[in-house]
Amino acid sequence: MGAVIDWSGAVLIPPGRYTLGFVDYRTAVYFQKAAKLVLTFRVLDAGEHFGIVLDRYYNVQRLTTKPGKRGGFKIGPRSDFLREYCTLFPERCARRLDRIPITEPFSGAYVVGDVQTVARDYAQRTIPDPVRYSKIVALLKVAGP
Repeated sequence: MGAVIDWSGAVLIPPGRYTLGFVDYRTAVYFQKAAKLVLTFRVLDAGEHFGIVLDRYYNVQRLTTKPGKRGGFKIGPRSDFLREYCTLFPERCARRLDRIPITEPFSGAYVVGDVQTVARDYAQRTIPDPVRYSKIVALLKVAGP
């Protein structure tokens, strides 16, 4: 029997660019084989979406520790995470792909991210409106401290 999905964490906000503050990160394995790095951010823009929590998902080559909060991972040399990380923090661009600091550079930074609505599932089937949700699809630049 499959895992039960708790929709209480899925939120839907209008697509667009938002200022985001880093909350934490975790590693996970989806579909029993897809290793992922998940960065969690909070919307900092004033208004009705202030405080909403959204995730940014990245593929990683492999996990170096058990999946979970602040787990270890190794990324590929052409991965989306490495490209975004080096765009945001060029002075910290990593030489070792299995030892990239996340908490320290992200914790003090406000990041501009592109948020989109997920309207199709993994098999490209349309997701009904009541269960659509938002996710961060790109981290674009550091916006402040």
